[in-house]
Amino acid sequence: MSNNEYEKDLPANKFATELNEKNKSDIYYESALFNDIMPSAEKETKFIGVMLIKNFLIFKEKKKEWNKRCNDLNHWLDLKKLEHSKSLPDKHIQEWQLVEELWIRTNKDRVPETGCERNPSNEKLPNMVKRYELEHFCENRDFLKNKCQEIHTKKHEDKYCKNLSIYVDQEYSKFLTKEKCIPDKNSNPYNPFYISDECSLHDMSKTFPRYEFNNDNISEIYEGRTAITPCSQNKDLLQNLGSEEASASLTFESAEIQSPSLRTNNVLYGSLPILGVFPFLFYLYRFTSFGSLLRARIMKTDMIKRDIDELGSYTLSDDTSKIIDTNFDSEQYYLSYEPT
Repeated sequence: MSNNEYEKDLPANKFATELNEKNKSDIYYESALFNDIMPSAEKETKFIGVMLIKNFLIFKEKKKEWNKRCNDLNHWLDLKKLEHSKSLPDKHIQEWQLVEELWIRTNKDRVPETGCERNPSNEKLPNMVKRYELEHFCENRDFLKNKCQEIHTKKHEDKYCKNLSIYVDQEYSKFLTKEKCIPDKNSNPYNPFYISDECSLHDMSKTFPRYEFNNDNISEIYEGRTAITPCSQNKDLLQNLGSEEASASLTFESAEIQSPSLRTNNVLYGSLPILGVFPFLFYLYRFTSFGSLLRARIMKTDMIKRDIDELGSYTLSDDTSKIIDTNFDSEQYYLSYEPT
């Protein structure tokens, strides 16, 4: 809640504050109803129990707002249930049955004239909270609007009209900033973004109208508000982007990676010309003058190797001038070699 003092007195905000007030709840530890159901419950469970009894009695006094306040009471207990499951994970299911039983008995015994049926939400926490916040905004907006109309009729101070405009502008900015996109409008009764046609994030201009006040007239301007983008549009954009990236990735993969069968074929095709040369070289070696020259070259190479082996047996005290010319080519090779 903001620092604006008037917001504390808005009906939805005021009841939410009362639900969480811990004072005046301790007296219900001595309640016969409480002790009949929770004598051996864990302290966390007992605390929720006495708060529940206290909140039922507050609800009983909201005669003109029973439907809305019943929704709030259910929402409050849903949140407490989540907290309870985290604080007592091993005992939660068994212990929570006591809380639900206490709701039934308190509803029957303490508020028989109206009643507030338990209607637990199975929605995920973020959606549960979003729907609750939107409902509260619309209730507070309508409250300020009605007060503004009454004042214009009676021509009294117009603080409610001023607060109406400030509050709607303020909450519009909050919702617009908070929600980057919303799902397409659907008929789900628990849709967190749609309460009614006048209370929906699918129609920002109608839910958050701009107000003009002229004498006794209050005008709602249904324009000038930025709509929240449907998530389906963002999803389509991301999918298109993703498919292009995937395509580029596949192209890259196909250029770099070849299948085993393709590599095998390349080896076979590359080997065929080499295999075909062997018979031709054998013929030259055996039956032409080229073979004689080649054999003479091999014999000369063997003689040079033999001389090098003999030179390698020299000691450091021997004259190295005789081996300089012989090792020159080898020295050049090692100086130019660069390891990979």
